[in-house]
Amino acid sequence: MRLDKLQKNLASKSVKDSESFTDKSFNKIVIGILDKMEPLIGNPKFLRILAETQKPVKSELPISVQSSSKDIMDPKPHSAKRSSSMFAEALMPVNPRRWPAFMAGSAMASDMPDIKDKLQTPLDNLRVAKEYLETSQSDLQWRARLWQVAQDTTTINFASEIGGDVGSFGAGTASNKIADGYMAEMIDTEVTKNPQEKLNLEMFKQTAREQGKDDSDVRGTGLTREFVPDFMQEDICERPEGNARPNSWEDTSYRYDDESFFN
Repeated sequence: MRLDKLQKNLASKSVKDSESFTDKSFNKIVIGILDKMEPLIGNPKFLRILAETQKPVKSELPISVQSSSKDIMDPKPHSAKRSSSMFAEALMPVNPRRWPAFMAGSAMASDMPDIKDKLQTPLDNLRVAKEYLETSQSDLQWRARLWQVAQDTTTINFASEIGGDVGSFGAGTASNKIADGYMAEMIDTEVTKNPQEKLNLEMFKQTAREQGKDDSDVRGTGLTREFVPDFMQEDICERPEGNARPNSWEDTSYRYDDESFFN
């Protein structure tokens, strides 16, 4: 059973038929649908495939290596590509057996009026978590957000495993609120961006250009902070407090010994 065909059939129901549903019957229908989909959802590749189909079509051709000998020996491009796949499980249970109940909880808690949009909510939450990291305006904020996503994802998995289907259903509901919090934080950062963060963004774009990428797509550090210059990257094991942000003008001169970066 294809999800897009399922969504299309549900969305094609007449208004008259839709009004005849009560909240309880609606819940039973969606939970029943998700139960029927469990064999398909049980495939670990299923969620990744769905997430990939929602992305804009972009060229996946490898970037040619045109850098210094130091960059040629640097394994970061390969590790970043592998690392990005792990974010497909952000705000989701790792155990595929918990996905039906989790997705049901997320769909039921969604305030979207259309059934199709409700079923789309769990995938929307994945994209929000991805955007949350990509749009970080400093290495400090990226590390704070990475730790927050890791903590929230761990909590969701713990609740799903300990609580079984009931816990997974509740975790799905909670994931919507977590994603809403991420959205609010991203908006707040965007409207209150300080001079240091604006300067950081220009540096991230410059790094992207040096990597042979289109800087028009750069909105922050990148998913794996691939646009953050090496001299700006701090220890990932050190967790900043809350939604940490740099001061208006942060003195970063202590991080490098010469002026080669500006040459």
